[in-house]
Amino acid sequence: MLYQALYLLMLYSKSHVSEQNDHETAAMTDLLSRLLCSNPCTWNGNTLLHLAAWHGTPFIVCSSYDREHRMCGGMFKPPCLETMRLILHAGCDVNAMNIEGNTPLHLAVTFKPGPGQEDVLKETLDLLLLFGADTKLENNSGRMAMDCCETDEAQRILSAMDIDVRNDEMLASGSGKEIDKGFHIGRQNDLNQNYQEETERLRSTSSGEQLRKLRRNMKYVQGQLRERGGKLREMTKQLTDVKWQLRTRDAELRGISKDVENGAEQVQKRDEQLTEMIQQLKNVEGQLQERDGQLTERTQQLTNVEGQLQERDEKLTEVTQQLTNVEGQLRERDGQLTERTQQLTNVEGQLQERDEQLTEVTQQLTNVEGQLRERDEQMREMKQRLTSMERQLEERDGELTEKTQTFTNVEGQLQEKDEQLREMRKQLKNFEGQPQERDGQLTEVTEQLSNV
Repeated sequence: MLYQALYLLMLYSKSHVSEQNDHETAAMTDLLSRLLCSNPCTWNGNTLLHLAAWHGTPFIVCSSYDREHRMCGGMFKPPCLETMRLILHAGCDVNAMNIEGNTPLHLAVTFKPGPGQEDVLKETLDLLLLFGADTKLENNSGRMAMDCCETDEAQRILSAMDIDVRNDEMLASGSGKEIDKGFHIGRQNDLNQNYQEETERLRSTSSGEQLRKLRRNMKYVQGQLRERGGKLREMTKQLTDVKWQLRTRDAELRGISKDVENGAEQVQKRDEQLTEMIQQLKNVEGQLQERDGQLTERTQQLTNVEGQLQERDEKLTEVTQQLTNVEGQLRERDGQLTERTQQLTNVEGQLQERDEQLTEVTQQLTNVEGQLRERDEQMREMKQRLTSMERQLEERDGELTEKTQTFTNVEGQLQEKDEQLREMRKQLKNFEGQPQERDGQLTEVTEQLSNV
């Protein structure tokens, strides 16, 4: 996110470098100052100024506009002087250190200018030094900015800065540096006077050695003048920056005045809104009280419903227990039904055996008189009844009561058959004149029927 913010600042500074919109610049400075109050930095501790001053900051394309202008990537790659100036005016610490102890100056001196970038390094370092970059700070490796220089130009600029600092200290103390006996370099106003005095002294002596010393002193004075001219240019830049800051502050004041006026109007609107909101809150309180009453009623209703549900649960438990008992009874009835079914199956087998026996008896009694034939018809009817009974037993396997009734009917039929057999016995007694074989057969039939 910090890289994207840097790129947006670079884009803004490049697009507004020739515009004089003080209000917009002040707004951007204020916005940037608010951002810097949170001390934003990357994972390795680099601030916005580190990223803007370091040529190794990666170029990030973060929008469709950037992708369309990818060919312009070089002009938006750090170091960017306008962006650095904007960040410094917003109050960024020029001597902030990352986790390696490097300040923005440590990173800026590693820049190697390419074709057409000869002035970028000098302007970058001049800007950092102008805002108070300390050349004596050491990183975690014990290296100062001078030790990190990648070019002779960077070393020369830092060396000149050190000389200027020493000269400023001497000028502030009011002392001069003795170049030669009787020749001193002090304040800039005394340079011409010293030169004239030394020239008159050399003319009086007419010494060649003194002339050579004068030439050396003149070269030194010319160097001092060039350095003082550089300082004057820097002071001019400082004055320009101060004017720019004053314009920025004026724009900020105008913006603040407008903001205050707008704020007063907004306060009035907020007061009206607050009054409406208070009235709305009162209405809401009344509605909440009504809702509380309704909620209390609903709570009471829910309590009653819970009691009813508990009663229903108890009843359901009892019904469940009853169903469990009924299931046990049904299982017992199923067992009984199975036993009765087995009994009926046995009865059917016995009936089949009896049918066979009756068939034999019928065959034996074929020659009996018409009464025997009538009894044979009765026997056939009995077979038909037994057949219908079997069908009824098959249809009513699931019902114990019907099977029991069927069993009772079968017993009644057996009793009728017993009566028929007893009648047959009586009839057989009337046929005493028949052969003894018939008597033996009737005796066997009688025994079989008795067994039945």
